[in-house]
Amino acid sequence: MLYPSVIAIDGPVASGKTTVGRELARRLGYAFVDTGVYYRAITIAALDTATPLDDEAALSRLAEAMAVRIGDGGLSVLVDDVDVTSRLRAPEVDAAVSPVAKVGGVRRAMVAQQRATAEGGDVVMVGRDIGTHVLPDAAKVYLDASPEERARRRSKELAETAQARSEDEVLGNLRMRDAIDSGREDSPLRVADDALHIVTDGLEVADVVELLLGALGTKEAE
Repeated sequence: MLYPSVIAIDGPVASGKTTVGRELARRLGYAFVDTGVYYRAITIAALDTATPLDDEAALSRLAEAMAVRIGDGGLSVLVDDVDVTSRLRAPEVDAAVSPVAKVGGVRRAMVAQQRATAEGGDVVMVGRDIGTHVLPDAAKVYLDASPEERARRRSKELAETAQARSEDEVLGNLRMRDAIDSGREDSPLRVADDALHIVTDGLEVADVVELLLGALGTKEAE
């Protein structure tokens, strides 16, 4: 089978795109890039430098001055060579990432870095505006799930860390982030017209990956 060299997977938080994207990349032998960590990384930088989260100009300058690097097959994240991986899912980052990510200057700086990462091809890139804005020529997938299912998944993930939170708390945070992500003026979260749209409620990761492999692959010419 032949597969597109660049695959974009979009969807709301906890829709399964990161887990599915990572496994799809492994099956294809591609690099995996979760663009959400770029915005979490700059959020960490903003918190560390006491940059006001409502100061768009200051946040934009911060984003333009920092370099985000993805290592270990997508498992580690470095900001200017400082490893921030263990802090990416901290509650204070969860609470601040959407306001930071909606800033146009921040998005432009991060998108430039994301596009540079994808230039070599053989990459699965996941996020919220990859197919619609970052990589419009990529093969596009949109993974979705109900808010309740997404809250259950994220709560289960957090329960395995030191950041456990109730499903109700997680659900409230997801609804807030959905509203911000879909309502922002700069490249809002939406389904691309030519995206393969899959609702993942009740599906295992392996099921979704097999669906994608079947849908995205084409038979080699004999």
